[in-house]
Amino acid sequence: MTHGTSSRPNSSTSQLTILLATGAWPAAADGSPMGLVCGKRAAERRAPQRHAPVCPARDMGVRSGHTGLVGPFRRRILVVEDEALMGALLLQVLDAAGFDARIAPDVIDARRAVVEFDPDAALLDISLGEGPSGLDLAHVLRRQYPHIALIFLTKHPDLRTAGVGVDQVPEGCGFLRKDMISDSRYLIDAIDAVLVDEPRDYRHDLSPDRPLSQLTAGQMEVLRLAAQGLTNGAIARARGVSERAVERSLQLIFGHLGIEAKGDLNPRVEAVRHYVQAAGLPARPR
Repeated sequence: MTHGTSSRPNSSTSQLTILLATGAWPAAADGSPMGLVCGKRAAERRAPQRHAPVCPARDMGVRSGHTGLVGPFRRRILVVEDEALMGALLLQVLDAAGFDARIAPDVIDARRAVVEFDPDAALLDISLGEGPSGLDLAHVLRRQYPHIALIFLTKHPDLRTAGVGVDQVPEGCGFLRKDMISDSRYLIDAIDAVLVDEPRDYRHDLSPDRPLSQLTAGQMEVLRLAAQGLTNGAIARARGVSERAVERSLQLIFGHLGIEAKGDLNPRVEAVRHYVQAAGLPARPR
């Protein structure tokens, strides 16, 4: 997430820092670290390849609080994140929870890591700077490595703020907003759920109260282009519509966001502020 960021840590990074400070890592019902997933999909993924017990923590007598288990029994998580601090924090969170984790800063390194590391799941950011996105990688992984569970961990409230349709999330994925992760258990539970093909409770992009959910797809695109700094004329050309249509869309956006057209605030600037607060500053296309 190199675009629209500053040297000041964002709220999601700060929250993960707090998680590391607590040291309260949850254990599964059988007393194993939460990184040891014992679901059907995880068993099919790892046990046949390494001849491991379906639930090695129980078989080996691992007790709650033991997080240093090594070897083939640790579930492998590939973290695809281009922000170094966020990636380092996620690695610490996952390692403390019993997972074997590796980081890749971009799609090229991630493709290489999939072959070398053989992950059970991938935790993907959507915005990865220049080049292919985490969404592009997710579709490739779903086609070529369908056994890898996929979870988006992103600043975007839904894919529309990334400039793509909400229906582009591959089936069976989890989708977590970074600003919603305030508890280590929630993140680990989400990974656990997706590993066993039960992501339905971890789809923040489908939440009716997510930021900007009241906007239509067309209105979201107009607002995203406005946040890129485009004029009404440039937005109209990009969308193949008239400037009058763009003006009407902006008026509807102001209404949905509760912005007064007449007042002390510039409504366009205020609408853009809503967008940036929800999804960050969008990169301009080159």
